[in-house]
Amino acid sequence: MMTLCLGHNGIMQIYQADKLGWGLMQRGRYESAASVLQFPGFLIAPSLMRTVGLAWTARIGIASTSLGLLINYYASSAWHFYLAVLCGSLGKGSSMSMSPALSAMLAAEGTAVGFGQGELNGMLGNLRSVLGSFSGLLWGVIYGFGSRRGSPSLFFLVGVATTLVQLLVSSRSLMRPCPHTESAAESRVG
Repeated sequence: MMTLCLGHNGIMQIYQADKLGWGLMQRGRYESAASVLQFPGFLIAPSLMRTVGLAWTARIGIASTSLGLLINYYASSAWHFYLAVLCGSLGKGSSMSMSPALSAMLAAEGTAVGFGQGELNGMLGNLRSVLGSFSGLLWGVIYGFGSRRGSPSLFFLVGVATTLVQLLVSSRSLMRPCPHTESAAESRVG
C-alpha cells in the first residue's frame, strides 16, 4: 500500500499548486513541516504495537491515514493540509514500525509452504516495482477524471476507499491464527 502512495504524493503536489497556488517555496516548506509533523506517529507506533498488538496497530494506522485523507478532501485552506499530515502520522509511523514483524510473518508463512527467503524477497521487490510504476499513472488518471468533473479532490476519496479496503483485508488476514508466524512476529515485536 505504501508504494501506491508514491503516485498519490506526486498528484498532491499538482493539487496544491492548482488549489492553493503553491510554488516550489511553499511546497518545500510543506514537505519540511510534514517531516516534523509525522514524527509523533513514529514515536507512538512502537509502544502502541507492544500494547495492543499488530492487528490493532494496523487498524489504527489505517484509520489514521483515512482521517488524514478525509481532511485533505475537505481542505479549504493551507493549514488543513498540515493538520491532515499530523492526523495521518500514526498511519505512516505504524506501517514503518510493523514492517519487521510483517516481514517475519511473511517469511515464516512463505517457508512453511515451500518458498525460500530469496524467492519471497524477489516477489516482494517485483510487486513493489510494478505498483510503483503504475501508481503515478493510476492517481494521475483519477485526478484528471475528477478535475474534468469539477472535483479535483476526488483522488483523496479514492485514497480513503483504498485504505478501507486495506482495513478489511488486513483485519481478515491479521486476525486468523497463523501457527507458523506467531513466534516469528512475537520475536520482532517484543
